[in-house]
Amino acid sequence: MHAIGRFVGAQRDLEGNLIISLTVPDETIEDIQKIPQEEDVVIDVKKYRKHRSLEANNYFWQLIDKMAKVLHSDKDSVYLLQLSKYGVFTDLIAPRESIPILSEHFRYIEEFNDGYEQDDMIRIRCYYGSSKYNSKEMSDLINGTVEEAKELGIETLTPKEIESMIEALKSHEGRKI
Repeated sequence: MHAIGRFVGAQRDLEGNLIISLTVPDETIEDIQKIPQEEDVVIDVKKYRKHRSLEANNYFWQLIDKMAKVLHSDKDSVYLLQLSKYGVFTDLIAPRESIPILSEHFRYIEEFNDGYEQDDMIRIRCYYGSSKYNSKEMSDLINGTVEEAKELGIETLTPKEIESMIEALKSHEGRKI
């Protein structure tokens, strides 16, 4: 069973066990009734996050493809360039030997060339792939990419069409793509 609900509260029973209360849509009742009482279940509760629309994602990749052709490059290189300009990242100080492990969790890693190195620790910037972005983050990435595409002479959607697509992006709550 998977549902979007709302946290109501938590309390302890007489034995000290934590009882968590959630509200969920009525249509989940059949799934809930199928779970035998006193049987262990897996519980995964996390903050709800808006998902982005497929239309916005497709448009972003269309722009990346067009930019790659104009720049005589490839889509992956242009994508990483756009992430480095408009993407979401975290800065870390980490052991140099951890880069291969971090590369498995981040889309792109950039080492700072600021001369910092202490006990084989380096400064790095780790960029998340756009598939991890929420609506606001994807909107920022698209808007920056649109501006650069215009500068390259690439035809883009009208500002009104882009605004409409961004609004659709924000309204796709709970829909997975």
